[in-house]
Amino acid sequence: MFLSAATRLRPRLGPMLMWNGIDDGSKRLGQEFMNSRNTNDGVAYGAFFVVCYGALEEYLRDILTFAVEAINAASGSFDGLPPKLAEENVYRTGIALQSIRRPLAHTSYDFQALAANLATCSGGDTFLLNASCFTTGHGVLNAENIAKLFGRISIEIQWDSFGRDQALRDILEETGTRECATATRAFLDQLASNRNRVAHTGGLASPPAIGELTNVIEFLDRFSSLLLEEVAQQLQKKFGNEESTI
Repeated sequence: MFLSAATRLRPRLGPMLMWNGIDDGSKRLGQEFMNSRNTNDGVAYGAFFVVCYGALEEYLRDILTFAVEAINAASGSFDGLPPKLAEENVYRTGIALQSIRRPLAHTSYDFQALAANLATCSGGDTFLLNASCFTTGHGVLNAENIAKLFGRISIEIQWDSFGRDQALRDILEETGTRECATATRAFLDQLASNRNRVAHTGGLASPPAIGELTNVIEFLDRFSSLLLEEVAQQLQKKFGNEESTI
């Protein structure tokens, strides 16, 4: 990572430069860089840590929204939807509509469109689910809440499918399916906990190290791909045609 490389480069830079061959502006810049001895790397790593969690949050919202849109396209009638999913559509739309006087910082809604779409969801073959509303109120994204998030659309996360992935086993240093599945849930729980610690305290007491941040990036990269595969497979199984893919 750039920050890690810059930290290691700073004390070594002086002898590497041909000072007589560079202009005054470059000299000042090089000297300023070498004099930056008091940078708190942990604070920067903590900021990246929060960004990683935010990227996961946005990714989960995208998957869930696309999944609802795929279900909508694949379903022949509103009455044919799983009852829990139909109920969630009403409930989550209601929560979104309540924000009309207190708009959310990270989400914007077309409230008239939400109301109009909801009116179509009373039976019949033509209906529009409010896909963007299914992500409201998910809470901290630990393993339990991630599973609940996708439970809103009748998808049950199979953690053992993550445990069977060799790349994830290597990242988590586990060898067995069940052990890796357990470690996956534990990693997500710890990620959520650490994010809250950094976000609410600045991470000054015990800032993340570069190794921890690198591990998080590797984990999220693989976990995200596996999660997309898991949701797509279950969509195909439950709603069963070429339109029910994301």
